[in-house]
Amino acid sequence: MPRPRSLMRSLAAKWRSGDGERWHNGMRTSLERIGAVAGGLLVFGTVAGLLDVTGWAALVLVLLGGGGFAVAVGRWRSSSLHAFAGAVVAFVCLIGIGFLKVSDKPGLGFDGSPLDVAVSASAHNCGTGWVFPVAPDKLTTVDEDDPWEWAKKLGGVPARALPITLTVDTEGKDKVTLHDLRVVGVKRSAPATGTHVAFACGGDTVYRWMGVDLDADPPQRTFKVQEAFAEEYPPAERKPIAFPYVVSSSDPESFLIATTTSRYSVEFYLEIDWALHGRTGTMRIDDNGSPFRVRAVSPGTPDCIYVSDEKPFGDSSDRCPEMR
Repeated sequence: MPRPRSLMRSLAAKWRSGDGERWHNGMRTSLERIGAVAGGLLVFGTVAGLLDVTGWAALVLVLLGGGGFAVAVGRWRSSSLHAFAGAVVAFVCLIGIGFLKVSDKPGLGFDGSPLDVAVSASAHNCGTGWVFPVAPDKLTTVDEDDPWEWAKKLGGVPARALPITLTVDTEGKDKVTLHDLRVVGVKRSAPATGTHVAFACGGDTVYRWMGVDLDADPPQRTFKVQEAFAEEYPPAERKPIAFPYVVSSSDPESFLIATTTSRYSVEFYLEIDWALHGRTGTMRIDDNGSPFRVRAVSPGTPDCIYVSDEKPFGDSSDRCPEMR
């Protein structure tokens, strides 16, 4: 076994010959690379954490992005090509993490909302009907099987009241808290004249009730069930809305928004405020990208009222189209 003094002499001789300096430089390079990798992982891990992105895809992007960051930092002096390639990898991974935030997050839709909302806005129920911009004898035969589509093709706008039903659950298994539901007015104008076409009603279900007076500016909500308008909407067990609600994929809630107007032609959309795991947001609900529309019936507007497949009645029934 070499004596300590001999060992020290041997190390000193190697240092003087250059071996020690090479070892020192190699150790410094190794430590710099380790630091660059650790720094890259820290940067990308922090970004993923702030965006609340998790899962295997996020882990892979953090590792690749951290590695690319380390190469870009560690090789920018010795190899510009390697540094550029590392920077490209890091940038692509950063974009990938951002994409996961808006599209691949489990339980979230593409728009970032955790809610899945089924919307039904039909003026066919219980005497609401439509106002058409033409005289009764200019209307085509009423399609009993699909009157809503028939009305849209002829330019009909829901008359007096538009019942909007929402069935709200979630994209994933998480429980989401709903904090508010409101109506946002877009446009208000005088109603046009034409022909009012309406139908009888039927059916039964359970709804959370909210009445909305669209004649007020801004629209005024009423959470008390308005029995005066009961015949305008589907018969149902009606319970006034009382936020907050908690929904999930196995425990949805159904809402009936009873919008009414007696003076205007109104365009509007709905907003739902939600919260999930510390995140909050607002989801817009409209008519396939366009505002909902409802129109008052002007005095003197001809009426065509239908009950099942019977002949229409009303003050202009002799001019009204038949139903097929």
